[in-house]
Amino acid sequence: MILSLIGSLILSLDCGAARAAEPSRHAFLQLSEMAAGAVPAAAQNPYGFRRAAVYGEDDRRDVSQVSDPRLLRLADSTVALFDADNTAPDASGERVALKTKPLGAHETAPVCSDERFYGQPVGAFCSGFLIGPDLIMTAAHCADASIGFPVPECSNMRIVFGFSLRDGEKTPTSLPAGEVYRCAGLVARPEEWLDEDWAIIRLDRAVTGHEPLRLNASGGLRPGTPVFAIGHPAGLPTKITGPAKVVSVDEKTFRTDLDIFNGNSGGPVVNAKTGLVEGIVSEGGGPDYQPRGNGECWESNRLRDGGATRPWGAVAAKVPQGSMRRRLRP
Repeated sequence: MILSLIGSLILSLDCGAARAAEPSRHAFLQLSEMAAGAVPAAAQNPYGFRRAAVYGEDDRRDVSQVSDPRLLRLADSTVALFDADNTAPDASGERVALKTKPLGAHETAPVCSDERFYGQPVGAFCSGFLIGPDLIMTAAHCADASIGFPVPECSNMRIVFGFSLRDGEKTPTSLPAGEVYRCAGLVARPEEWLDEDWAIIRLDRAVTGHEPLRLNASGGLRPGTPVFAIGHPAGLPTKITGPAKVVSVDEKTFRTDLDIFNGNSGGPVVNAKTGLVEGIVSEGGGPDYQPRGNGECWESNRLRDGGATRPWGAVAAKVPQGSMRRRLRP
């Protein structure tokens, strides 16, 4: 398939230099900031919107808990973005070990022991999804280190399929080498990424065993549309979140009441009716965690009142449309 660029605001960028990383540093970053007082535990904006990561019941599910074949196919084409320093090929070259850390192992801001997924491993710093034979779509702030977020340069990034919990399987500590790809280049992203937080990465080779997801580039998204999100909240193995609904729609973004955490960024937001990708996760609805009681541990930042307080909502960038649209043609 041939990638066609449309519009004058798209940048083509090259890979940068490699950068060393601490184990699971990116996934734990927000907890560290909150513990240091840099991020409020429960933000309330002047317009009365309550910011939260979870709205009502936490509906994140492991792949092993989902039976819908369409959702499973979508999840199979979603990827985890790892720092190369947290991956290690074995001597045979046939498998790649993943360097992870349990969610509950954070020292500065320990997660409460009854928190969901407490014992599961954290390793991914962002999410993404396949859109072409060798192309991944993700969030711009996940793909381009020059923006200022603590993400690796292209040359030090690994794109991983299959970091998930499936029926009868334990969380993988290693994966077949064929499921791990290198970033060959940042093909394009909008210049004004805050409004259009998406990017396309070219991989080092064509992907096998996974099908590109279909994008809704024709628009028409409306409030109330049921949606799912797929990705790696807090850097955990793949979670399928939803169904939830679209809360509001703007020109280039939309908000939902999906349960979104750090690490979900770059993952697809999928229309539950059509199966098409409507957008790319850009920002959660609020700080992921807040201190419990006197701060003895940290728990998910949850809005429990079932909508009595208006949700601020998780932000997704729309699939590129109009003059900024990128089309994949046979």
